[in-house]
Amino acid sequence: MKTLLIILLVLAVVAGIVYAATKYFKAFKDLDNDGIPDVVEDKFEDIKEDVEDFVEDAKEKVEDVLEDAEELLEEIKDVPKKLTRKKPGPRKKKTSTTTTKKQVVQEVQVLATITKKLVKL
Repeated sequence: MKTLLIILLVLAVVAGIVYAATKYFKAFKDLDNDGIPDVVEDKFEDIKEDVEDFVEDAKEKVEDVLEDAEELLEEIKDVPKKLTRKKPGPRKKKTSTTTTKKQVVQEVQVLATITKKLVKL
């Protein structure tokens, strides 16, 4: 706790020295005479823009994840329908049953790719 207070005290002293050097001794360039060096103001604006860009990118990624989650939910809702058998009727050729198995495998592969996308984000 004492270490934190010492660090804060040192930072406050440095800030006071910079303010006094800018305001009274004109050691740093300050066009608007507010006591804050223009270099610091410019750096603050750059950081502010970077943070805004980061927030926008994060929002876009969240929207993409939500869209992928909705697609995954729709696919999961469809799986039980595809796995259940219809009422018995005239038997079809074996090729038609392998086709449905292939479709189920394809659906599972689609679900796996969507899940991988979600895990990456």
